[in-house]
Amino acid sequence: MVVNAPEGSRKGLIVKQPSKPWYVVGLALIAVGVGIAYRACTEMIDDVQAMQRVLMPGKAPIDLPAGSSTLYFEQGSVVGGAVYEVAGDISFECAVVDAEFNKLAIDKPTVHETYGFYGYSGSSFADVVAPAAGRYTLLCDGREKFVMAIGGEVSVAGGVVMVLVGVAVGIFGLVIILVVWHRGRWASGPAMFVRSAPPGGDGSDATSPAAPQRVDRGASDP
Repeated sequence: MVVNAPEGSRKGLIVKQPSKPWYVVGLALIAVGVGIAYRACTEMIDDVQAMQRVLMPGKAPIDLPAGSSTLYFEQGSVVGGAVYEVAGDISFECAVVDAEFNKLAIDKPTVHETYGFYGYSGSSFADVVAPAAGRYTLLCDGREKFVMAIGGEVSVAGGVVMVLVGVAVGIFGLVIILVVWHRGRWASGPAMFVRSAPPGGDGSDATSPAAPQRVDRGASDP
């Protein structure tokens, strides 16, 4: 028979409580996930905001490191406190020259990147290779004003992946906390026990009143 155990009869009843360190593990995973996502977002934003920006069409000096850099055409941008927006597609051509007016090699971007946050929205336009670090001149034609940004590769896709990784880690930590909490709540409920029969008995309570006994008396008994 299954009954609620009285307060004084729970000797030997063992209820295993969930390990409290799992709460620490869950909280740590949530903190790590938030940190990963936050760092990925801030790095993307910093990369975009740190790029050089020049107003086109026309010509403007730009500083390039040795090796490959990327030109980004921005449909929305801010230069010198002024906001510039381009509606629809526009046609233009650009070139980069050195001090002797020698053109640098310009190719289509190896990785197509797009971004859009904090007032900046753009996409990779071309890759330019500088033989040495120094100052060069960007030349662009066209009929409408637009902004060209110059910088290294903006790993938007990689940043998005890292944000998703951070979210997944945080959710996993939250799941651990909820599972441990649920098990702890279940374990703290009313204790149950099975009362076993005494040795050699039939399961009846030894303290219960004895049943009346029938005694047969013979005719010779007084």
